[in-house]
Amino acid sequence: MANGVTSNTGVAVSPVVTFKTRNVQKSVFVYVDYDKGNGTNVTLKLASVNPSVHASNAYEHSTFATATIAPITATFDTTGKYRFEIQVTPGESQFVATFAFTGGTTQAVICDLYPN
Repeated sequence: MANGVTSNTGVAVSPVVTFKTRNVQKSVFVYVDYDKGNGTNVTLKLASVNPSVHASNAYEHSTFATATIAPITATFDTTGKYRFEIQVTPGESQFVATFAFTGGTTQAVICDLYPN
């Protein structure tokens, strides 16, 4: 068995899930159901597509830490169900969730996105 990602509300091609977000006005909730299996952890990185900027390029959600720009990530190291809210900027048409697995071969993620 290999580590993998699935989704009920997006298109999953493990380890990436793509969600349509056009016409979402405020924010979206990201739900992550993580089974650690025999692995160490999984890290989630989010990006957005805004066709006003580029038709298909996904831009990572980032933050400034002093003079360094760093991607915003979430690392899960315990089996569990997690929910968090992400703001949507007008014009964003897609969210892209990318998962990076560390260790093991039996980790599983179900990632879904729902508008607020």
